[in-house]
Amino acid sequence: MIWTEEMKDTLRTFAGYENFSYKDIAKLMTAEYGEEFTKNSVIGMAKRIGIPRREPVIKIKPIIKPKEFTIYDLEWGMCKWPLGEPYDRPPFLYCGKPTGDISCSWCPVHCKKAFNSSFSSRAPLASHPAR
Repeated sequence: MIWTEEMKDTLRTFAGYENFSYKDIAKLMTAEYGEEFTKNSVIGMAKRIGIPRREPVIKIKPIIKPKEFTIYDLEWGMCKWPLGEPYDRPPFLYCGKPTGDISCSWCPVHCKKAFNSSFSSRAPLASHPAR
């Protein structure tokens, strides 16, 4: 592709905006001129025409912390496994994930942890014969 003076002027204009990354500029120029501009071609031309080097635009992803529940938040079908250490002070926090089974008050991970995987392999209790 041959860069015209109009394309270079457009690059200078877009590069003046701090919130545009070179990837964004390439997409905008592709839409405007109908030719494929890549991020690297835009960076190369910016360097050749003397646009000062820019710091990269860093988009921060939020850190998603697992939700913790107090005793008042828990409902039927939510895991009641206490989080933290045994000697922590209130308010105590609980797992709160779905139990998926009415025979256990904990989610499958904590149920397995509580019973050391012997709970699920245990045979059902036999009823006593009638006397």
